[in-house]
Amino acid sequence: LLITDPPPLGLSGLFVHLLNWLCLLISLFASRIPWSCKNFVWGLVFILTYLGHTAIHYFAQLGTPLGCERYIDQECPIYDAFDWNKPIITTIFTGAALVICAVIAGFYTVLFRCRDCCMATPMEVETKDGPKSMETIETVV
Repeated sequence: LLITDPPPLGLSGLFVHLLNWLCLLISLFASRIPWSCKNFVWGLVFILTYLGHTAIHYFAQLGTPLGCERYIDQECPIYDAFDWNKPIITTIFTGAALVICAVIAGFYTVLFRCRDCCMATPMEVETKDGPKSMETIETVV
């Protein structure tokens, strides 16, 4: 088990992780922000940069200012999930993070496609005969 004694979820944690996500989801459906699956490359860059930072931190034996109970001060990990003293668990956790990132990218791609198929494109106008492109309307007028 990675987390043996999870801290209680406070109101700020609830806002940051749930309510803020719901607000962003509402803005996704209320806007015309373009989307591509390659936008999630930035998430992968963040994960890999953080992974590299924790590895450098471990191999340089920087430790943490307050120390920890399990290791000497120089070997304390920044974050318990990336504990390079246990490389197998850290590798599994990193692989899971990369898989979850890919799943989320697919999920958001589906959400954007649903939004786009339900909304008229900016160059379409709803008429009594159904959606018409602006070019068709301009040639008629």
